[in-house]
Amino acid sequence: MSYKRIILILTFFAASTINMESIKADSCVTDAMQTEADQLQIYSTFNESTKTYDVTVEGLTSGDIFVYLTDGNSEYQFIKKPEWLENFSNEEAQNRLDMVDENDNVIHTIYYEDNKAIIRDIDAERYTAIVRPSTNTGCSDTIKSEKLSLQSYNIYADDPRCANIDIQEFPMCDPWYEGNIDENTFTESYNKYLDELNQVDQPEKPEIQEKVDIGEEILNFLSKYYIHIIVGIVAIVIIGTIIQALIRRRKKPGDLL
Repeated sequence: MSYKRIILILTFFAASTINMESIKADSCVTDAMQTEADQLQIYSTFNESTKTYDVTVEGLTSGDIFVYLTDGNSEYQFIKKPEWLENFSNEEAQNRLDMVDENDNVIHTIYYEDNKAIIRDIDAERYTAIVRPSTNTGCSDTIKSEKLSLQSYNIYADDPRCANIDIQEFPMCDPWYEGNIDENTFTESYNKYLDELNQVDQPEKPEIQEKVDIGEEILNFLSKYYIHIIVGIVAIVIIGTIIQALIRRRKKPGDLL
């Protein structure tokens, strides 16, 4: 490799490194913030009784970052448990905490368990969880984001008509059916399903072969074609008579009959 080519490669590498350090320097996100954000666990749990979700953010330890959950309309913020709550039991803390966000605006109650921040009764929707530095850091850059899809529960799965229904055969009884259903659609589809099920369950009736009455068949044939039969007989008789007359006329005396 030539000396000039080596110089060009080293120059390009040095320029790239300087550029990356410059980009990093332009961000106010610290390595500690990034590490904590990367270790966060964000997950949901379905609540069978309320048909809503509990969303948990686990790993908010420093107080330097928070999680902002939004679907474009609803907004939820998860922050580390405030120090002033440490002096209260969990039950007392929840009674005192209709959680205030960093701007002292009341939003949703946050429940804390160890290093877990939990917001309950969140409706099903597609959310984006955005991790950002806390306002006390003076940084407003987004550290990371990820999608969180809370699937809607199919209320018709609890309908009495769905009892003992095989959801593989009738998916509208599936608790996690993804289609849009209203009462008319469900009722029509359900009735159609029952009709098809009844048709499958009913045994096929054996074909009963009727005994053929030959005498009756002959009478039916004669009654239907009697005119043709009579005409045919008359024609045969006339033709026979004509033939015999011709034979007699040509017969010479002394010929045997």
